[in-house]
Amino acid sequence: MPIKNISVEDLSLMVTKRSDITIIDVRTPTEFRRGHIPGALNLHGEKLRSHVKGLDSSSVVAVVCQSGGRSQMACQALRRDFPGVVNVDGGTAAWIRAGLEVEKESKQMSEVCQSSDASLRRQTHFVAAILLASALIMGFTSNQSWFYVACLPAFGLPLDALTGFCPMTFMLRRAPWNSRLA
Repeated sequence: MPIKNISVEDLSLMVTKRSDITIIDVRTPTEFRRGHIPGALNLHGEKLRSHVKGLDSSSVVAVVCQSGGRSQMACQALRRDFPGVVNVDGGTAAWIRAGLEVEKESKQMSEVCQSSDASLRRQTHFVAAILLASALIMGFTSNQSWFYVACLPAFGLPLDALTGFCPMTFMLRRAPWNSRLA
């Protein structure tokens, strides 16, 4: 059964008339900060799978992206758990073209988010470099099995690039010194 598509006008009416609707924006955090539908949750990448478990499966879930492509794929993934999932045709771009209200983060909040993302990215790169260098040194000087440890960042970084999920960043985000970023 195909995913139901709704227009941004229909979504706007649903938001004003219903309280059991959840809007999920699957764009990247940077795109989301530039402007999003009021009340939308930004669940991108691994956040989508981990955070939807807390949502009411009987509610209507409207999924939006920039133009409708990524949201259609997210709807396919959510359809089993949320029979009322709908794709917002045209995405945020259509919402803006229709002249509907858009929320944007303040510049100050955006700078805080960007600096925390940059801090985690720097930490991830630093740990990956130390792990790689240490494993290579140990592999050349003691036991060649250490070369397998060097494969961890070699697989983790492309995984991050392809899926948006980096296991090392996931662990670092939960480290005590990053508790304000979580």
